[in-house]
Amino acid sequence: MNELTRSNQPGDASAPNRWEEFVAATKEVNDLIKQHEGDRDYLALGEPFDFSFVWDTRTTPAEQHDLLRQDAVICLQKLRDAGCFDRLASFIEPASVYYEYQSGPSMLFTMRPELNYANRAAMALNAEFVLSLEQGRVDDAVRAFDSALAVSRVSISEPMMLGQLLGMHRRFHLFARVHDAVARGLIGDEVARRLLSSINDSEDYIRPLNIEGERFAIMDIIQRTHSDDGHGDGMFLPAELAKFDVDGSGSKSPHPISNVAGVLFPSKKETTRKINEYFDRVTKRSLMDPVSRKSNTPSPDDWIETELNGTDVLLAILLPALDRACSIFDSDRAVTNLTRLLLALVIYHAEHGEYPDALDALTPGILNELPIDGFAPDGKYRYAKRTPTEEDPRAFILYSVGGDFTDDGGLFSDNRSALTQSESPMDFVVTPPIPTGDSEKDE
Repeated sequence: MNELTRSNQPGDASAPNRWEEFVAATKEVNDLIKQHEGDRDYLALGEPFDFSFVWDTRTTPAEQHDLLRQDAVICLQKLRDAGCFDRLASFIEPASVYYEYQSGPSMLFTMRPELNYANRAAMALNAEFVLSLEQGRVDDAVRAFDSALAVSRVSISEPMMLGQLLGMHRRFHLFARVHDAVARGLIGDEVARRLLSSINDSEDYIRPLNIEGERFAIMDIIQRTHSDDGHGDGMFLPAELAKFDVDGSGSKSPHPISNVAGVLFPSKKETTRKINEYFDRVTKRSLMDPVSRKSNTPSPDDWIETELNGTDVLLAILLPALDRACSIFDSDRAVTNLTRLLLALVIYHAEHGEYPDALDALTPGILNELPIDGFAPDGKYRYAKRTPTEEDPRAFILYSVGGDFTDDGGLFSDNRSALTQSESPMDFVVTPPIPTGDSEKDE
């Protein structure tokens, strides 16, 4: 597993591992936020601390807006004064930063509290990005953006899908801040070019889903929970599985005599065969675009329903729902591509004084080629130039047809589910109508 992790690292693979530095830097952010939360006047503010109040307080009472925003701004200043953003910026340059699994503990059930440190650090960087843009601190804004990409990159480079999907989730929120900033007119030509360059560079480190890491981790459990006859086969040992406390009950391990019941369950060889069949199917499916995957049956989830029986208890517990993971990966690709197109449109407008009639005008001058929308049967992202009105000041609409694979004319409903669900009509719109009242905090 550690060899797979090292092979995922950007830059010089032989360079020293900076994992402990990364954990220390993100934990410092987490600790200072906790200290700030303890010092703030909760009764006066009326809301839990949230960095998103820097850019959106609409879900809170109007009389609290300024107080809540200022509270988040004060916390950002504390992080800035403590040098937290300087230390996070040291990871912008690609380097080896990875958790090393130790012999002994199960890889699948290893607790990773440091993952939450990185989540809060990413939120702080998103807020610093927005605030810096508002205050005209261009270099600080770009540095915060690049640092947030770096924090995401560390997780995306992990061998297990949990880390990869967390990294993509962080990118989603970061790119949502870019979309908002463009709508507010905070991103001009210079910033757009620098952000687009950073996103283009970050694409070098995006790999297909880390499915092999999941396979290794589950095979590790198989080795621990089965006997070994020396020929690749063995018997299931229920007492060994109970040691993992997979149901969270904290119950004591049963007496070893319970292992006799293992004869009622599939053998090690049969279980291994099913695991490999499942992961081979998922690997092939994960490399397809969403449109192709739609017609590829059965899905991994359907395969689990049809191929596993009542005695495949271990596999029912261990096999992950990878179709959902594929949809999150697809969403990251779409959001990244649309963000690149959005920034390219900003640059085009700066160069020509108007937006193009079609996306084709962005190549080859700004983009080498147009990205492909995996959700669209024709592979094209949608763009419609329009005349702004008082009711709708948008100069254009940019969108993906989304998870229903149907062009609904840029109909905005709920961007949080437009790429992962097939309900129609609904598109994933990067330039949604400007909200006028209460709304959700994120796209």
